[in-house]
Amino acid sequence: ANEICEKESKKTIAAEHVITALQTLGFESYLEEVEEVFKEHKKTQKSTRLENSGMSEEELLRQQELLFEQSRIKFQAQQQ
Repeated sequence: ANEICEKESKKTIAAEHVITALQTLGFESYLEEVEEVFKEHKKTQKSTRLENSGMSEEELLRQQELLFEQSRIKFQAQQQ
């Protein structure tokens, strides 16, 4: 996984690097379990971030929309 990561000029080993390494090294029998654990991890991370924000999902969506609008305005100003 480290070699694959380095070949892609990445600094952090990602789940995809581990999965590719398992395939390359002939450990396909582990892939299903690894991918399932990875999916569970992503789901947990997403819910943890939401809980730690202290904001409701609606508040976070409004904040995201505001940030997108601000970015759009800046981009349009740069194009003129």
